[in-house]
Amino acid sequence: MDALHAYQQGLAALQQACQQPGDQQPEEQQPCSEQLAKCLAILLNNSAAACLGFGAYESARAYAHLALRRAPRDATTLLHLAKALDGLGRYSEAADACEAHLNALARQLQSSNSNSNSSGFRLAVTAAFTDGQRFLQSLRQRAAEAERGEYNEAGMAREAAASTTPRLERHADFIGPVQVADAGEGRGRILVTSQPVRAGQLLLAMRADALCYDSEVPASFHPPPGQQRSRAHLQLARQLPAAAVASSRLAARLSYLHANGNPVPPLPDVQECGFVPAAARHGAATGGDAERLQAGPAAVAAEEVAVAARAYAAAVAAGTSASQQARYAWTRGLLQQTTWRDQLSADSQLLDGICATNVFETNPRLPAEQPATGGSSTGAAAVAALETEAGGSGLWTLAAYFNHACLDNTERYFLGDFLFVRASRDLPAGAEVTITYLNPLMSFRERARALEKRGFACGCELCSGEIEWRRRQPEKVGAVAGSHCW
Repeated sequence: MDALHAYQQGLAALQQACQQPGDQQPEEQQPCSEQLAKCLAILLNNSAAACLGFGAYESARAYAHLALRRAPRDATTLLHLAKALDGLGRYSEAADACEAHLNALARQLQSSNSNSNSSGFRLAVTAAFTDGQRFLQSLRQRAAEAERGEYNEAGMAREAAASTTPRLERHADFIGPVQVADAGEGRGRILVTSQPVRAGQLLLAMRADALCYDSEVPASFHPPPGQQRSRAHLQLARQLPAAAVASSRLAARLSYLHANGNPVPPLPDVQECGFVPAAARHGAATGGDAERLQAGPAAVAAEEVAVAARAYAAAVAAGTSASQQARYAWTRGLLQQTTWRDQLSADSQLLDGICATNVFETNPRLPAEQPATGGSSTGAAAVAALETEAGGSGLWTLAAYFNHACLDNTERYFLGDFLFVRASRDLPAGAEVTITYLNPLMSFRERARALEKRGFACGCELCSGEIEWRRRQPEKVGAVAGSHCW
């Protein structure tokens, strides 16, 4: 941040020098000298690098665009632009910038081949070219994932299996043909299809917004007596306040989630939460930026001053308090300003309620499939195998809007910290998308009791059919209940 402040001061001085009119010529005919233009490009590029250092990607993008006006084919600036666009989730644009970066490096290599005294320079450029190729490959992979839902799931499974606490950070989220909608009649928010979908079609693939694996819970942590939640679940709730203060995106996403005993929040703001569907990523416009070049050197210089000032202000806001950007988090009271040293804090009680209502357990076994803890050696072996799995508790904030149905219309599975949700049958546009919170092989009474603890009763086809059957054939209910199937 100190470096960015110093660069901004230098930019202000140089831009002022560029705007100084000559003694004899009109201002419109007084472009900056070549040396001043070169210094401006360097300072703008350094400003972009500084913003990348603390995650102010939009400011980094703005600074890089300004630098490219002065030096359109500068390899380093093009790389900074690619990294900024990558951070913003604009992967196809980032790949284009990375390709331009590689082309600039190729020109440097071609130029150095004619100079026999530049072997060290060629080695450095060759290494940068190799790194750039790897970066371009990863950008194309993330573009395919985010825009088309094309994942190498076998490769991701191998990545996850290589760690006891897998976090697949090199992959992008995919939001397919689903969107959050108001269910009406006081039912809160639901996820619905935005277009017809086919059975097996990928609807959602997202990394956990927050996750705690069982193996990451400190051995010294002991849950309160009578606590029903897992140790990983409780540890996650303990970690959330600090995480929400540190990340505006996480604070925004959490603030729109329901917590038991609280009013239902409004529909999440798509831009604030970053829930950008794949359809919106196709053909993303690269034009129309506020910093687009205008005619005349004086107008260009004045525009650059304004753009650089906005980029600097946004970077300072992001660097000093990322959570300041989570508007609804402040409205709801999830984030608060403390009187002690004017620091931020998060409402731990509200976050605990959000966590209790919306957490997913990553262990793929459903309750009825858990191995027995006693008896045969086979059961003991099954328990040992279960303990080696990367189980834990996590928050996937968009998936939290899925409502329950015992007879749901999706299948979900985990690869490391990635949650995948696919349609299990064809669905029309506007259909509610559901998941099951329970094992559907549980009896009706078991399911009803489990859902009662969650504060609601299920009205899905399976439950409605069983209720109707009980009403029409009460004489058979006792016999079925005696067989432990109810």
